[in-house]
Amino acid sequence: MARLGAGTVQDMIHLSFPLLVAGAAVISRPRAARLAWSAAVAGGTALAALHAAGSGGAAPGTGLAGLPSAFLDVEAALFLAGAALALAGALVAARERREPGDFPGAVAVGVAGLWLGGLGVGCLAGSRPASYLPAFLILAVAATLIAYVGRRWPGVPELRPAASVRSGSAVAMLIGAALAGFAPSVGPVFLGVAMAALGGYLADAARARRIPVTLVLTLLLLPTWWLMATIAGPEGLPIHGLADRPWSPAAELALALVLLVSAWSLAGLWPLHRQVPSLFTAPVGALLVARVAIPAAADGIAHWRALAMPLVVAGLWHAAMSARRAGAAAGLAWIGLLAATPTGELGAALLFLGALLLALSDRMATVAPRAALLVRVAGAVSGGAGALLATAAGLHVEVVYTVLAVAALAAAAARRAPAQASTASAPSATAASA
Repeated sequence: MARLGAGTVQDMIHLSFPLLVAGAAVISRPRAARLAWSAAVAGGTALAALHAAGSGGAAPGTGLAGLPSAFLDVEAALFLAGAALALAGALVAARERREPGDFPGAVAVGVAGLWLGGLGVGCLAGSRPASYLPAFLILAVAATLIAYVGRRWPGVPELRPAASVRSGSAVAMLIGAALAGFAPSVGPVFLGVAMAALGGYLADAARARRIPVTLVLTLLLLPTWWLMATIAGPEGLPIHGLADRPWSPAAELALALVLLVSAWSLAGLWPLHRQVPSLFTAPVGALLVARVAIPAAADGIAHWRALAMPLVVAGLWHAAMSARRAGAAAGLAWIGLLAATPTGELGAALLFLGALLLALSDRMATVAPRAALLVRVAGAVSGGAGALLATAAGLHVEVVYTVLAVAALAAAAARRAPAQASTASAPSATAASA
């Protein structure tokens, strides 16, 4: 994944946001947790939009002078809505506290709510009520509709990875991930992607009986490697030199299409959500995009982005509303990857890390509950930060589809958890709330 300086990341993630998601992750009361995660969606969207518009947004009233007043009105509505939801969640958690983490979680969420409120007031400075009241009204109507969809959607318990994965499959996925992440040339990267697809497909007996669509799609990388090697000539295909090879516009279009389809097939998104375990294979597909597709065919990705985004958003909605946490993280990560920017790549990496940590915390919950709580907080903060960065990157290139992706997270945050679901406070679809 691409590297960003620490200052860039610090500028993009306002301290109120990790404080909010950390507090939400330790609150045990479902109603309070829903309010806190809904606040994270509203506040995170506002922060992502500020950065997509070119403002640091590090403090109320700073870096806002050059932004349109209508934009600031919407930002104020989002920030103040997030503040109201966070304060309400903090009050509910403090009043109905049941677990030791409820009170500190309530304090963290409450402080973050006040912070978001300050950002909202900063955006309102100098505005007139006639200007910002329509923004508040539109947001209220949209939030009501999204919450209605989320509440009416049939509740399902969170789907977790299989309790055990065949050892051979696990080894294949591990070796595949290592090759995709560290191999110095394109050929071994493609081999690693194919190994991860095979390992994911054979991970459990039920999956192994299905048609191996993902494996077939990754085998398209073989003729792709031949085409790339032919174009590159004797200079070969080292990862560090891909951007300097003489890719023609037509070649970029063809390469981007095959690489994106192969990588997407590993994401575990609808309609291929039953092909591979998204938690383990989606990061491998993301590595294929980050290490090969973006350096070699960035213009091709830009060309196919408008067609890829609707499919990714549909997969994200499906994952979010069916409580598939890893799938939701993969869907939002793809929003960032399709932006083909360092910010989007970093956001995807943090999302995948967060999903892995949250899955680990689930496994640790009965063995070491206190350690599991710390891991869950780390996963929520990582996933939340990644979601914010991926959303900011997506807003740079495809505003409508990115907003629809955020709406999926908002609907999932508003949904009632079924009685048989896990009591972990980080909701399945909003472990990466933006």
